[in-house]
Amino acid sequence: MARGGNRIAIIGAGHVGATAAYAIMLRALFREIVLIDSDLGLARAEAADLSDANAMARPAHIWAGTYTDAASAHIAVITAGAATHGAETRLSVAAKSAEIVAA
Repeated sequence: MARGGNRIAIIGAGHVGATAAYAIMLRALFREIVLIDSDLGLARAEAADLSDANAMARPAHIWAGTYTDAASAHIAVITAGAATHGAETRLSVAAKSAEIVAA
């Protein structure tokens, strides 16, 4: 059974968000994990993969959701941001990332 609160919302279902959700699932920290992304298809695919892996872990309900689902979360983790390309650094794309988070 989960040790923490009931729900965590992970905003950003890319590599970092999906990995965070996986680690949270394995540790059974929340009963519900909702993935939110501007690309709903990506969020659904990652949630489906995690749900399949969840059969080998402790039970948690994992799904792709919306900001409405995040409103009732105990914790929201923001992993969304602009990807770096080539020689770009995280600092050089900080303004783009801020726009993504503000949206």
